[in-house]
Amino acid sequence: MDQGTEPPKPGKHEKRRGRGKVTPRVSVDEKVIEAEVPPGSRFKGYEPFLVQDLVISVSATCYRRERWITPDGRTILAPLPEGIGGHFGPELRRFVLMHYHQGQSTLPRMVALLRSLGVSISKRQVCFARRA
Repeated sequence: MDQGTEPPKPGKHEKRRGRGKVTPRVSVDEKVIEAEVPPGSRFKGYEPFLVQDLVISVSATCYRRERWITPDGRTILAPLPEGIGGHFGPELRRFVLMHYHQGQSTLPRMVALLRSLGVSISKRQVCFARRA
């Protein structure tokens, strides 16, 4: 049988390729911090220092829906925006489901977390938000 050729072995001093420059997935806000310098100093540029943070905030929206009464006595109520199916928005429901299934968070811990963030919610409402 013919003997197969083996690939050449890498040299001992060959460097491994690095990971490369990591680019942030979010927009970066730049702020210039000024230093107090003595007179006669020369400006030599900036030294970047990137700080990443997570901001979780709660927002509440009160929809004032128009209500009309027709001449024949029927009531017409303006519809809610798409995605609103109850008193809790789709992002809050998504947050609860993610923490319940992926984070395996218990119901009392979920209620405590949401209340600490400023959401006015009961244990029963979290249970229903989880099912919806």
